[in-house]
Amino acid sequence: MELSRAVEIITFLADGIDPFSGVALEHDSVFQKPDTIRALYKALEIMKQKNKQSQRKYEAPENTGKAWTPDEESLLIREFEAGTSIREIAAKLQRTSWAINSRLMKMGRIKI
Repeated sequence: MELSRAVEIITFLADGIDPFSGVALEHDSVFQKPDTIRALYKALEIMKQKNKQSQRKYEAPENTGKAWTPDEESLLIREFEAGTSIREIAAKLQRTSWAINSRLMKMGRIKI
């Protein structure tokens, strides 16, 4: 089951609606109990957070969060001194532009 469909079903249940028929759940349904509703909303919160994290990770460059190697630092300096744009350097090194700027600052190549 896709995460989006699971979120949809749990949202209906938390709102007191049968996700398949669209009919309001009976007042004495376990899904109408305050603790159950709170638990469903907490589950939704966690699911949405996980979904955002997985999307961010998917969109992040391959080397995001990895330690810099001496070869990468050498390439960074060569490209920077050659006038290559930060965006192009980031693409070559599979890092974010922020990571490139941060590393250049740490290496004393640029100042804030």
